[in-house]
Amino acid sequence: MDCVEGIEMIECAVFIRQDKVLVISDIHIGFEQSLNRQGVLVPRTSFDNTLKRIMTLIERTKPEKIVFNGDIKDDFATIGEQEWRNVKRLIDNIKPKAEIVFIKGNHDTMLEPIATARLIKIVKEYKTGNVTIMHGDVLPDKWQKTLILGHYHPAIRIREKAKSETYKCFLLSEYKNSRILLQPAFNNLSQGGDIRNHLPEFINPEKTNVYVVDKKILPFGRLKGLN
Repeated sequence: MDCVEGIEMIECAVFIRQDKVLVISDIHIGFEQSLNRQGVLVPRTSFDNTLKRIMTLIERTKPEKIVFNGDIKDDFATIGEQEWRNVKRLIDNIKPKAEIVFIKGNHDTMLEPIATARLIKIVKEYKTGNVTIMHGDVLPDKWQKTLILGHYHPAIRIREKAKSETYKCFLLSEYKNSRILLQPAFNNLSQGGDIRNHLPEFINPEKTNVYVVDKKILPFGRLKGLN
């Protein structure tokens, strides 16, 4: 589904058709290891699922470039053994298919040694046509025509009578003459909290459309009107 002309929301990713750029945000490699250290017992199988989903998107969209929009890894302070191994696996599987660009997120300390060894660029932002892609932990001094952000892990809790369920979602909003697209975390273990509980200051619920990620992308109308 297109949210802006030529920009398609596909699974939890964004595909910019004219420039054949696939944008994936917040894969948080090593998240299971971080959970294990906190005493949460989850199997370390999430990366295999993540890689499979990425390869499926590559086959579907056939991009020339893949932009990983920040928080490629999870650990703030260092790079764990699982992160080191799986970031290399990510690069080695994808590099034969498309050019890779890493945008540095707030979790991406110690990413440079792997990226440098694999000849991958790490940048603060990436521009293609009228679209600027940034992680979102730092906001632009000058707002661009169309801005794609990660970082916020947007999700929405849908309630019906006594039942409720949280879904990942895209948010499409307007701010300072810019169109802003917040994309959800690609990591399947990180559902995200209801974005209404930690709404960024540049998101006006009256000017923001919600697109829920389920088996397909579902338009849910204005954020302000959702219960």
